[in-house]
Amino acid sequence: MLKNQTKNRFYDQQVSSQSKKLAEERSKKKSGQFFRVLVLFFLVVVSLTLIVQVPSLIGKIQKPFHFIQSKFASRGEINIEQRTNILLVTQVDKKVTELGFLSLEKGDRKVKLVKINPQAKIDTLTLSKSFSERAFTNGNLNIDRLEASLMLTLGYFFDGYIVVNDKINWINKAVLEELIDSFYSPGFFWKLGNSKDYLDRKMKTNITLDKANSLIWFSKNLTPERVSLIDLTRSIDSQGIFDSQSSANKLGLFLSDNSISKEEAAVQIENSSSVPGVGSILKAVVTNLGGNVLNVSKAEELEKSRILVKDKNNLLAKRLETILGVRMEKISNKDSIEGDIKVKIGNDFASVFDF
Repeated sequence: MLKNQTKNRFYDQQVSSQSKKLAEERSKKKSGQFFRVLVLFFLVVVSLTLIVQVPSLIGKIQKPFHFIQSKFASRGEINIEQRTNILLVTQVDKKVTELGFLSLEKGDRKVKLVKINPQAKIDTLTLSKSFSERAFTNGNLNIDRLEASLMLTLGYFFDGYIVVNDKINWINKAVLEELIDSFYSPGFFWKLGNSKDYLDRKMKTNITLDKANSLIWFSKNLTPERVSLIDLTRSIDSQGIFDSQSSANKLGLFLSDNSISKEEAAVQIENSSSVPGVGSILKAVVTNLGGNVLNVSKAEELEKSRILVKDKNNLLAKRLETILGVRMEKISNKDSIEGDIKVKIGNDFASVFDF
């Protein structure tokens, strides 16, 4: 009798244990099904969100940035194989509140940020006006005049411009370092749509998205401290006039083009325009690039500039094509040339310097 009771108790325990296992398995199956349904629901929501938002986001990204109408300022070609200068401007109403430019080149391991005081005056034969005052014509930002003013005082050509109409202060080393670091991070993609909306409202530039992408990747691949500051904001005399000589001393050879410097091309410049002094402006640009100017002279007036060369593979001549907006010509028998290149400045280039 006792033996039978023991057997029955053991059997009951086995049945109870199996029942618990079955209950646990059923519970696990239900939990698994619930989890799969939850994941599926999440994926459906994400998919629907993407279906709705991605076309809009792609449309925003593909849309080019707004630009400023100009004849002079859009000639540049963004190419990091050569020295590239990008003008940076912050505009509030009818005033330039920040001014500077980025200079970069593949052979250089830093992005140079040059800061300029927009209220510094430019002293010409007619009158003294600040960079900010010269930047506006009939209340509108005239990017050609602003670039011409900087070429006159500094001797650098600008391949692109970024103008931001906002009260923010962004043209400084810390902010630009942070911007470079943030590009293509998870947060960058998460906020991409809103960022593009902001830039469409606040920014104007002649830099296309593909060129911007090249500049970003170039900058991100540099050393951790990517931006090197050259501060010209105090390069003014006691009357508030921009000190070109002091600025030239600070800039030194930092912004020359290494490939052009190695070439050691010799250039003749003829001012064939109606605007006096343009030959000297181009001389400064050529010298800062790394070329050697043999002489500057006055010549018979031309409407269109010309670039005469002995060798069409000359790198400086190719750069001058961008700056003057004309194609180089192989020297003919009737033309004389002392060095490697002869530049005849026409009214097409010089007119923007007619202050």
